[in-house]
Amino acid sequence: MQISLTDLGKSIDRVAMMRRVSMGRVFGSRGLHFGQLRILEHIINNEGCTQNDIAEKLDVSPASIALSTKRLQKAGMLKKSEDNENRRCNILTVTEKGMETLECCRRDLDLFDEKIFDGINEDERIFLYDILERIIKNFSFENDDFSSLIQELHKQKKGRRKC
Repeated sequence: MQISLTDLGKSIDRVAMMRRVSMGRVFGSRGLHFGQLRILEHIINNEGCTQNDIAEKLDVSPASIALSTKRLQKAGMLKKSEDNENRRCNILTVTEKGMETLECCRRDLDLFDEKIFDGINEDERIFLYDILERIIKNFSFENDDFSSLIQELHKQKKGRRKC
């Protein structure tokens, strides 16, 4: 059986879309917006961090982090306190509710991953990983890193909205 490169590309697109939708369902069922899990995880792993620290580490805009942390704070998952050394910065900590939400989401996502990789043995996983890494390497966009590609994607979305 011969498979065209177009069909392979379509399969990759479908897998990516299905994973993103499924992750969105997990997050939504726990009161999170897409991407907020990474923020909570970063705060837990980097105690005493600021919004700017998170924006820099996750390669997103400070405005995006400000909005997400405001939502997380309103939902009772995050606490902001003034930095004694720099009163313009807030120190972020995850609340008990945030920890519980994070643990539930992480568990649900782990179960999801187990389900989608069911029947694929360790050798096949390694093979698939190696292939995907080669595909990623083939995407070398001059000097672009992943965060600049995300920013370009956001610009493209904004451009489509104007029509």
